[in-house]
Parts: sequence; structure tokens; C-alpha cells
Amino acid sequence: MIGTPNKDIAKTLNVSEQMVSYTLNSKVVQDKIDLMRASRDADIIDLTREIRSKAPKALKLLEDIIDDHGKNYHIALAAKTAENWMNRAGYSPVQKFQGAVAHFTAEEIEDLKKKALENAKISNVIEAEVIENA
Repeated sequence: MIGTPNKDIAKTLNVSEQMVSYTLNSKVVQDKIDLMRASRDADIIDLTREIRSKAPKALKLLEDIIDDHGKNYHIALAAKTAENWMNRAGYSPVQKFQGAVAHFTAEEIEDLKKKALENAKISNVIEAEVIENA
């Protein structure tokens, strides 16, 4: 439940949010969470070592798949492997980009500025003196 909001924990356990907060902030619970995090970190280190030890084999297999030209591996697998390899190398495909262009006259721009300043003044984002000096 690490990362779960206190409100959700309280609802699940049918207790108050204050009880959840008190419990989570207690020394006993904090010590237990620290132990759990240390265990998780140790597991991650072990997993990282294992992945790194197998990386040369994985690289060789990827090279074999790419260089196979459909003899032993399906060509779709070779294509997908090559695509993944290129993505990891920083050559990802072009992403679809959609944009819009608008043209405003100087008068329209000034009008937009005035409206923005007025809205900022109304919502107390900036002080009135700043607007008058603009």
C-alpha cells in the first residue's frame, strides 16, 4: 500500500485518516518501512546484476535475429527486433505532431494583453499597480 493516499487506506480499513497518519508516522512503522525499502533495494541490485550478466547473450541473440534474414526466425520478429534496437539507440520513429497556427493583428494582441492583465488583477495574481504601469 506504499504510495496509497491516507484517505484510501482509511476507507479500506474503516478507520479515520488521522489514525492512518498517526500509524504511518510512528517510529515502529517507519522502521518497518525502512527495512522493506532496504530489502526492495537489495532485490533490485541483484536483479540488475543478473540482467547485466545476461546482456551479452541477449545482444548476441538480437544480432542473430537481425542478421538471420528470415532463415531461422520469422521476418516479423527480425523487423520488430531491429525496430526496438533502433529505438533504444535513439533513432525512434517520427511521432505524429499536430499543431495550429494563428495570426493576430497588433490590435488583437494588445486586446489579449489587456484582458489577461485584467483577469490577473481580478484573481489577485498580480497587483493593480503593475497593471497600471504596463
